[in-house]
Amino acid sequence: MRKDLLLGIAVTSLIGLSSCSSDDENTTWGISAPDAALTVSLPSDFAWNNDSKIGLYCAQAYDNGTVGVINKAIAITSGAGTNNAGLANAIKPGEGANKLYAYYPYNEALGENPAKVKVSIPLLQKQNMPDPTQSTNEYSFFYGTQTATPVDASPMTANIAMKNLFCVLEFNIGTTAFGIGKQLSEITVSAEDAKLAGDFRVNLTTDKVVADGTADASYISANSITLQMEGTAGTLAAAPIKARIAMNPAQLEGKQLKIKVKLGNDSWEFTEDGRNYLANKIYSVDLNLTDPPLNLNEKGYSNSYMVNQPNTTYKFDAKVQGNGKATTGITPQSIDPKDAFIVWESTSAQNGVIKDVKLSTDGFVTFTTSGTIGGNALIAVTDGIPTDEFPKGTILWSWHIWSTDYDISQDAAITNADGVKFHFMRINLGALSVAPDANGYGLKYQWGRKDPFFYDGIPSGGVVTGVVSDQMYGWQSSAYSPEVGGEDLSLYYSTVFPTAFFKGGYGTDNDWYGTGTGIENRNNNLWGNPENGLGNKSIYDPCPVGYRVPPQAAYNKFSKPTEWKFENNGWNFPTDNGEKIFFTTASSFLTFSTGILSPGGPSGKMGYYWSTSTNSNTKVNASGLRIESSFVNNNQTIQRASGAAVRCIRE
Repeated sequence: MRKDLLLGIAVTSLIGLSSCSSDDENTTWGISAPDAALTVSLPSDFAWNNDSKIGLYCAQAYDNGTVGVINKAIAITSGAGTNNAGLANAIKPGEGANKLYAYYPYNEALGENPAKVKVSIPLLQKQNMPDPTQSTNEYSFFYGTQTATPVDASPMTANIAMKNLFCVLEFNIGTTAFGIGKQLSEITVSAEDAKLAGDFRVNLTTDKVVADGTADASYISANSITLQMEGTAGTLAAAPIKARIAMNPAQLEGKQLKIKVKLGNDSWEFTEDGRNYLANKIYSVDLNLTDPPLNLNEKGYSNSYMVNQPNTTYKFDAKVQGNGKATTGITPQSIDPKDAFIVWESTSAQNGVIKDVKLSTDGFVTFTTSGTIGGNALIAVTDGIPTDEFPKGTILWSWHIWSTDYDISQDAAITNADGVKFHFMRINLGALSVAPDANGYGLKYQWGRKDPFFYDGIPSGGVVTGVVSDQMYGWQSSAYSPEVGGEDLSLYYSTVFPTAFFKGGYGTDNDWYGTGTGIENRNNNLWGNPENGLGNKSIYDPCPVGYRVPPQAAYNKFSKPTEWKFENNGWNFPTDNGEKIFFTTASSFLTFSTGILSPGGPSGKMGYYWSTSTNSNTKVNASGLRIESSFVNNNQTIQRASGAAVRCIRE
């Protein structure tokens, strides 16, 4: 009488294993008939690939006449595209109970001992087909166990149901009309203080199979996983597409799972409340890729960005100082931002210019404009290290956001006395209107500094102008005063305190920069014009992308007009096409020694407009345009610590 072993087990993904069957050493486990097949099933949400192979351990069975099946590779012969596969098998069962340990996908490196195998979740995974039920199999680790017991039955069947040692994040990615047909490139998930990927020790012979990531000090550990979408797998459509990442089960309750999605040069960042992620589970995550932020760096970099669309999200690269270009004596350094915030706005209520601001993991600041265009704000990034002095961290750099409807087509061409053509804005930097009224005054700058002050400077009563996020980041005067003979840190502190007016004194030639008097203690390179020529835009230039502070030569044809009257508190100067360009005296200037708005002189207000040039006579002062009701000087000596207006020209 023949002794047969019946192998049986439930074919479900989450139900426990039951029984198993085999033959004695003179028979084989095979697929001689459809009802005599050895099959292996994956959880119902997965499917076998055409070239799938399982690995099999069985100490009692025979492999080519030798006792002990050791990490035997067995290919599937049917069932590709489904979760239930038939196997090509010629293994002979041994005497008595046969204990089988199966896993998938097959890996020769797992070795001989099923109680001590090393498996890994790659930090980089790929999906190359629209249906992810097959594409992520190789990054998971499926296992199943079965025991063969002697029974009298023929033909025999064997069906091993597998579980996933890991869990899976399944993303359902939708998009607005902009994204349909475009190719999503990659998805990254991360969580702080969590081992989401890397190497794990696994014992397949225990009742409860788990992944141990602490078994070996040499094991790789990672808190992030990136999935690359290849071919048509990432093509966005009107209906959500699916993508899967295999991940180590992790207890993330009370934490956040961060998700970053990239499509071309655009990226989106999402956060999911963490949970207790369990093995053999699939967790569905819905993501919607709305219209991406408008990239303010498409045409370059600067310390000031013009925005003209309400309720619109913008972004800029906060790793770049100014325009990112080296000029004489000045080399830009990379910024490593950790936090971002709105320092001030020119409105009486918060979020009047900017609704929100955040810093992405790739170092971009993203912000959304309010429902009204017309205002100014300052956004800063910090090192993220809070102190008593700086609760949001020390400021590393800051950017002026100029909300304006100014159209660059309004720029006016003016050819100077040397025959060089310059294109001037018709509006002061930071002004809210071209019209000759208070909205047209613009902001004030100390010579060589990148950050603006409000047009009325530092109020004598110390009243804060606008909205300031914190007192230490707010309007201040003399937050730094150079010490004669000491180490000069003025340039560093001008970045740390972008809202501080650095008073100038006679001991520093009325400059905010440097210690002591004399040209050797001045820095003529700050705005990129050390030779008093036309120069180049520097990283401290305050003008928007495509514009710069004008050299003195740009003003050398400006003079008191004889054909037009002084009106609306300013002068109109002729342009190349016979039109006029208006400069106001009412903007006035901030006094170098106090930061207070100058009350003017006998003839009324004096309007000062900076150039990049230093004064050729005094050397230690700067040069600019000065206008009064009865006076125009296109090469006016101005103390560098003064706060004057800027009228930008095209680069």
